[in-house]
Amino acid sequence: MLDAGWQTSMIGWTREDGHVNFGQAPTVNHKLMAVMVKLKNKPDSTAPSVSGKWKLEGYDTFEGSSYSLDGEYDSEGEAKKAARARLDEIEESQQSKTSGGQSGIQDQVFIVEPGGNKRRFLG
Repeated sequence: MLDAGWQTSMIGWTREDGHVNFGQAPTVNHKLMAVMVKLKNKPDSTAPSVSGKWKLEGYDTFEGSSYSLDGEYDSEGEAKKAARARLDEIEESQQSKTSGGQSGIQDQVFIVEPGGNKRRFLG
């Protein structure tokens, strides 16, 4: 496999996301751009919260990527209550019997402290 998610196949060059380039192999510039796009779109989960509030972050275990969740909270207790509600929503849409639950491919919830530290919330 080449850098930036490219691999060769019988039909051309294919990225992990399924994009196919039927022409020549990707150049260094193409690979560099692909890496830059991935880095640009990756959330910086270590950045401190500018608002000084507690926040939630989701993690899609199937896709392997983090995503923002709406809401800001004044206390850890409020953040935990919101995280519990989010886990309940996840259980409804990604039931444990088919997803394997929190130890399987079910989305995960993290509490992000005002200083930027985050920890997984399990209930």
